[in-house]
Amino acid sequence: MLPSGHIATGVLLGLRPHRRAPARARSWVLLGAVVSACLPDADLALPFVLDRMGIKHRLNSGRHHSWITHTPLFWAAVIALARRAGRHPLAPAWAPHAAGLLSVGVTLHLAEDALANTIALLWPVRRREYGLGLDHMPGVDDHIDYVLRYPTTPAGRLELALIAVAASALSRQRRLSRQPRSNGRRQAFGATS
Repeated sequence: MLPSGHIATGVLLGLRPHRRAPARARSWVLLGAVVSACLPDADLALPFVLDRMGIKHRLNSGRHHSWITHTPLFWAAVIALARRAGRHPLAPAWAPHAAGLLSVGVTLHLAEDALANTIALLWPVRRREYGLGLDHMPGVDDHIDYVLRYPTTPAGRLELALIAVAASALSRQRRLSRQPRSNGRRQAFGATS
């Protein structure tokens, strides 16, 4: 799945459970949800960084779904550490919630990538990649060609629908946040105080 789909998932994750939270907290939750839903793709920066440092490597960013950041075992360890840190007596009050967002965001990312493409689900026991591969385009090796043809695949259409739902939900949330809140009492139309 392309980054836009993971961002849309993060938006939906960030908006869902926090409708009654204060506006400032909602913004941080939304940002945290988007980051957690995109986090496994941080590995895409590695070949770029190594190239900039002049270090020779054989990493192909087109194969990053087989790297460690796209394996459930790696994220299970990271999430376990995050949850443990969140329960520490000195941890801030929001830390357990952040660990939960990390858990759900990363899990959704891996599920989306397994749906759209394939990932190394059983690494390190097995290097084979599993998934539905709904973005399969035989003979397409060029990244630009892939991105241009991706919207015509079942995965691309699914991602476009996800983006539309997220945009609609975000727009609705922004409209609702701009409306004045009533104090719980109904006011008569046209009544003056």
